[in-house]
Amino acid sequence: MRISSVGPFIKKGTILSVILLLMVPIFSHAAEAHWVEPEQKSYKQQIVPYKDGSSMNGPVTREEWNSFYFYVLHPARYDEPIDIGNWATMIKMGVQLPKGKEDDLIKGYVYDLVPMYAQHVNRETAVGGLIKLLSFSLVQGSGNNKQLDARQDFLDFKDIREMHQGLVQTAYQDGLLDSVTTTNFRPKDNLTNAEAISIMAKVMKKYEQEASKITPPTQPGFPSVVTLFENTPMYSSKDASQGMNGMISPQHVRILAVQEDWLTYSNVTDTKWFQVATWLGPQWIQLELQQVGNFEQVDTNLLLQQSTSLQDSPHPDSTLSFALSPQKVHVIGFFRSKFAESFLIETWVGPRWISNPHGATQNK
Repeated sequence: MRISSVGPFIKKGTILSVILLLMVPIFSHAAEAHWVEPEQKSYKQQIVPYKDGSSMNGPVTREEWNSFYFYVLHPARYDEPIDIGNWATMIKMGVQLPKGKEDDLIKGYVYDLVPMYAQHVNRETAVGGLIKLLSFSLVQGSGNNKQLDARQDFLDFKDIREMHQGLVQTAYQDGLLDSVTTTNFRPKDNLTNAEAISIMAKVMKKYEQEASKITPPTQPGFPSVVTLFENTPMYSSKDASQGMNGMISPQHVRILAVQEDWLTYSNVTDTKWFQVATWLGPQWIQLELQQVGNFEQVDTNLLLQQSTSLQDSPHPDSTLSFALSPQKVHVIGFFRSKFAESFLIETWVGPRWISNPHGATQNK
């Protein structure tokens, strides 16, 4: 009786042990972070201006954003080949192209480089086309780090098509290849979502580094950095009639010079010329004086003591039809200019601005 009663117990115990053993690698794998996670976090911050594809003047549509968000940024799809349309979307967000020529350039250096109706793009084609597009703004045909030699470091360099070899070499020397490319480039493999994230995070970081290299002047009252909240035309001189050279997307820009009478004005909406550091070198932009200020992210609360109007920008002349009753609000951003201070807060209609509310007190 004992033997027969022990048999089922052993079977049950054995089955349970097998199940537990099988589950161990699953849990272990789930807990292991993907190699692209650190860069993905940085990249998500860099593309905040394009979030939801909701910018009326932005280069990315809501449909493009949704496809990119659900297929490229999804952790379960990191190692899947990137859809060529999503690769084009990432280029629109990450590469500064001449205004009015974006679609033609992306067609020529993304879609026209792959077979008709191709869904994916291989690594040599993606990198080669990207470097060609970056030659309009960021790279000058040869990499910066001459000590790096893809011909020597990549065991499969000879497998790269001749038309792409110099471009891959430039990307390698400029530090624009994905982080897992070390001894083999794998030119014929399809570019994955993770590799695309890694590459574009590096591209956008390089733009930031290039824009910050020039030391701003020390003229009293002169702002060194200005935050742009919308696409802004740039010109080679203080003359808009000569035609613009392109657009600067929303970002922080370093000011290099201003027109001499920039502090002479009759209204805060008067426009003045400001020279800023860009990927094309020093360029001139026109800003209203009230736009000359800095934005920073914060995490705090304000207690509003009275009804407060909401605004769609940090400037007082942008009041919306909505208003908040006295309440505690969560502040996620702060803008300070010579003329005003504004807070970016969370509301039921999304992030909105309020101008230095009278009587408001900070409340943690």
